[in-house]
Amino acid sequence: MLYEEMLQLSNADLQQFRANADVTCGCLGHNKGEHNENLRRLYAEVLGDRGIQVDDTMKGVFNGEGSY
Repeated sequence: MLYEEMLQLSNADLQQFRANADVTCGCLGHNKGEHNENLRRLYAEVLGDRGIQVDDTMKGVFNGEGSY
């Protein structure tokens, strides 16, 4: 997902996509893990720019929408 596309997402979608990327970071594929770490950071950055705190209690889905 491109950064510009992230800017169009709702706060709820950003939270869920960040949680999905977070869960998928632990996958065995090194490259895939790095991509998900970057996505997780970018989702959190967009939320932060909006003045929204990351909801660490949200349950993510492995390979869910918004993950790499």
